[in-house]
Amino acid sequence: MTGNSTRIYAALTVAAGFAVTIISLIFPQIAGFHACGTIDIPLVMAFEYARGPEDIAAIFGEEPCRSTLVDAFRQHTWLDILAYIIAFTAFQIFAAMMLKNHGPRLARAIIVFALIAGLCDQFEDQILLGLLDAVAANSGEPVAVSGWLYWFVRIKFALLAVNAMLLGILIGRGALFARILGALAIIGGVIAMAGISSRALVDLLALGIGIGWIAILVAAVVNLRQPRPSPV
Repeated sequence: MTGNSTRIYAALTVAAGFAVTIISLIFPQIAGFHACGTIDIPLVMAFEYARGPEDIAAIFGEEPCRSTLVDAFRQHTWLDILAYIIAFTAFQIFAAMMLKNHGPRLARAIIVFALIAGLCDQFEDQILLGLLDAVAANSGEPVAVSGWLYWFVRIKFALLAVNAMLLGILIGRGALFARILGALAIIGGVIAMAGISSRALVDLLALGIGIGWIAILVAAVVNLRQPRPSPV
């Protein structure tokens, strides 16, 4: 890959990274987006990690809060489907293309894992939309949770964590500052993997993926600022 191609993919990585950041800031601003019951982990994670009717009841509580939260979650889920999944998938793919010269096979694996993670998130969101329909229709009656949700959520997060580590490996094949950024991305991936293992550690998921993605974004900015190659 030429230096110009690397800069192009670095620019695309930065653009996708900023899109991920902006959408992440929009999510909590959705009106009515707060738990109606008593939960011990962040609201989105509580919904994704729901295993049975008791978990759904703890999230959505009673009317009138329940209906407001269902509407807010619909907005959140559609924003995820139409924008966020596309943005974070593109971010990983563009980063892999930017770093392709550092390891073509790893870069190809990252692209495949990013696409699978995005598909898992799309399938997960379809299940969540079905749960929202059930909560809205059942007026507080118990709502069953598909066992597929467990697997789609965990496969998605596992692949995002693995990709942070693999991108960290590719970034770390550069100069000293790149090695530091690569190490941070790897550490972020490891932290995220720890968060998958237990509901009690679920806060580590966002922390780890956040650390990894910030390190990748900084690496893209550094690549973007590299001087253009002189014409032959």
